[in-house]
Amino acid sequence: MSSETTVGGPVLIDPSEIPGVMPVLPLRNSVFFPGGVLPLAVGRPKSIGLVEDAVRADRLIAVVTQRRMEEEDPGSGGLYRTGTVARIVRTQKMGENDYGIVVHGLARVRVLDLFAETPYLHARVEHVPEPPRVDRVEIEALGIELKTVALQLVQTMPELPPEATEVIEWLTDPGQVADLLP
Repeated sequence: MSSETTVGGPVLIDPSEIPGVMPVLPLRNSVFFPGGVLPLAVGRPKSIGLVEDAVRADRLIAVVTQRRMEEEDPGSGGLYRTGTVARIVRTQKMGENDYGIVVHGLARVRVLDLFAETPYLHARVEHVPEPPRVDRVEIEALGIELKTVALQLVQTMPELPPEATEVIEWLTDPGQVADLLP
């Protein structure tokens, strides 16, 4: 993993390291972005199998948002076509039939084709490069303004934990701040 900075932002994974075919973890009621760290509860049988296989093989997974939250077993038509390559950084067996995992988003991918719904979904994917940045000074100024607005927004939402403020203050990339906002 490199810490260099490219035109599009921090390099979290070399695009050549992204497999052309990846296991897909459907995500309910949330969108996951590159650079993010997300705790997830995994309880669907297919998703449990995916997590167990991915952890054993130290493989990357694609996290893709499903279109309808209530759908228990989304197939190819039930997922959006853009997702995030992620590495499972932590797993904890919560019970006989569920896991708690933490994933780290590494890059944006486009889902070209979903297939092999058993034992779990797989997809052919391609890397989606981050758009090139324009004027660095302008972006930094807008990023500071965006961060200020994000901090004000968090203060108006009492249901959010106090750590939400810390997360926003910790972020240095304006794109990551934008990704957090609803």
